[in-house]
Amino acid sequence: MRSLWMKDYLLLKKQFMTYLIFLGIAIFNIYATQSIEIGFLFLSFGFVSLAVATLYYDQENEGLTYLFSLPITKGQYVVQKELLILFSSLVACLIATILAGLVSYIHYGLMMPLDKLLLIIGTALLLGCFYGAIVTPLYLKFNSEQARVVMFLTIGGFVAVGFLVEKTPILKVILEWGGIQFLTSATSIQLSLLLVGLSLLVSAISAVISHKIIKVY
Repeated sequence: MRSLWMKDYLLLKKQFMTYLIFLGIAIFNIYATQSIEIGFLFLSFGFVSLAVATLYYDQENEGLTYLFSLPITKGQYVVQKELLILFSSLVACLIATILAGLVSYIHYGLMMPLDKLLLIIGTALLLGCFYGAIVTPLYLKFNSEQARVVMFLTIGGFVAVGFLVEKTPILKVILEWGGIQFLTSATSIQLSLLLVGLSLLVSAISAVISHKIIKVY
């Protein structure tokens, strides 16, 4: 698996300027909107998108067929991709945390409350992993163009479900569910650990689905 990490490192190294652009846009958004959450989410989605893009490069010119002719199993390939997505989201959260600390100190002369910071990190990590968990199987199942179409349709489906939940009695049922009471009474550390656990869960589910898809290669 070390060779897979080295391959992706060399691929992502070529995207250094793209990383800087993402970083610059995140800094601008944080200062322009005074919303640190936007910086976290933007960096998480941006870094994960670059990690997922390595799938596209791997598929070019029958690249996956060549990779699997080497002593690399399909299971190792899928696990490494999910770990790369998780690592990219973690790095994005780390950089965003540094930016959040600087902005809070410069504008308010104090550091951001730890409980709020933990929740933002956990949320950004979960959304980044969730995005990667959706896109990875799509890239393996379809080509890049078809994957984008299916991805947008999937996101549109989630938006539609959210709209229906808000406009129908389903929301009332959810609010009355006992699990919601636990969430409202849980500490920030408990919620952060829950978000990290969910991130690992969606990554594991995506790995299982991706492994079944990649068996055709």
